[in-house]
Amino acid sequence: MESLLVQPTDPGQYSPAVTTYVSAQNLANAAVLDGLSSTDSVDVSFSELFKSLSLTARRVIEKLNELLQPNLPGGVQSLNPDEWTPEATADRIVTQVTALFSVYAKRHSNLEGEELLNGFMDTIRSGVDQGYGEAFEILGSLGAFEFEGVQSGVEKTKSLIEQKLSEYEAKMRVQLGIDEPDVSSDTIAESVKTDMLASAGVQSLDITA
Repeated sequence: MESLLVQPTDPGQYSPAVTTYVSAQNLANAAVLDGLSSTDSVDVSFSELFKSLSLTARRVIEKLNELLQPNLPGGVQSLNPDEWTPEATADRIVTQVTALFSVYAKRHSNLEGEELLNGFMDTIRSGVDQGYGEAFEILGSLGAFEFEGVQSGVEKTKSLIEQKLSEYEAKMRVQLGIDEPDVSSDTIAESVKTDMLASAGVQSLDITA
């Protein structure tokens, strides 16, 4: 699927670009949670699944397809539910919006270090908040939150976005020389523990396969 991000053409368009992207991603994510991921059979076609939905659910899907049509002409039925979980959606949004850093830095060459990073983070967070708010309002007005898992899924996506943006900001503070890297024993221990557990898990799968 092509990116829904509208690339900015001037410095004043950074927030609208992020807003457009986040709104579309949240709407599409909610549509998948609302309909496509609710089936227990991967062999059921979308048309069959659509017929099995309640009238309200069908109305929600139809309206979302209408809203997303310019960027998603194939409709939500063209999406892979595995790629639209809260985690995957948050990853995609954060990857896209943080990729604008170099463009932002170039257009704000008078800024550097902490001032540059703070300005960038304020800009993308503002766009994310606006896009999320607009998507949330649309979904609420459509009645999408009447269906189990939709509102919690969208809210979880927002929480994960905030978490990932904080992680990105911390990484950039080190990269830009604002903060010193964290070399505490706890940080090292956590990294080693994670790798060891993952390695043991993979080996266990090989043994039991």
